[in-house]
This record gives sequence, C-alpha cells and structure tokens, in this order.
Amino acid sequence: MSKSAWCWIEGHHYKTAQDLIAELADVVSKNGNLLLNIGPKPDGTIPEAEQRILREIGAWLSVNGEAIYGIRPW
Repeated sequence: MSKSAWCWIEGHHYKTAQDLIAELADVVSKNGNLLLNIGPKPDGTIPEAEQRILREIGAWLSVNGEAIYGIRPW
C-alpha cells in the first residue's frame, strides 16, 4: 500500500484506494493475485491510514466483488 516501503516507516506515502482498486482489476483481469503490504507499527497496530484504505477497498468490493471473486480464466 506504500509507495516507498514494504514495512512500517514514519511518514509513509500511500497509494490511494482508487489506485489500488485499478491495480487489483488489472491484475485479476490477467489471472493474477494482488498482494497488499500492510505494515504494522512496532506495537502491532495497523496505522489508521492503512485501515482507511482497506475500508475503502472493502466498500468497493461489497459492490463489485462478484467481478473479482467470480472471475475464471478464459
């Protein structure tokens, strides 16, 4: 989800939910899987910004999930 790291760092620059959804649709359309890097803080909590992005993706999937989960290779 970060533009610059695969772990938690101070001052992350995150991709937007819209960018990640577009990436998900692109990857799935090519029969792939998308791995999201969720980097917990040192105390084990997930940063609020990452939670917000995940909620936005979840909201999109609640409407459009059938197109993602129901897809089969052509």
